[in-house]
Formats: sequence, structure tokens, C-alpha cells
Amino acid sequence: MTAEITRSNPPAVATPTGYTHAIQITGHHRRLIISGQVGIAQDGTVSASR
Repeated sequence: MTAEITRSNPPAVATPTGYTHAIQITGHHRRLIISGQVGIAQDGTVSASR
């Protein structure tokens, strides 16, 4: 069985350079890989920490 790779970049955050926010790999099993990068909004701001 061939693995299927789906990349996802949420529209509410800035488009990343050189990586993808989330990648799902499906085949015999399913794996979801989520990046640990800071979410920068479309206007370039970073949300305040709580």
C-alpha cells in the first residue's frame, strides 16, 4: 500500500517558509505530525502568552 501525504497550513496564520504546520501520513497506519513553530498571524503579529 502506498502512503498518502496531506500537508495543512491553517488560513488564520501566516504561510510558513520551509516547513508545513501539519502533515498527515496515511497508509497501513495514520501519523499526524504537528510543527512546534510560533503561530504568526497574517498581519505578522504573534498572540500574547497567557
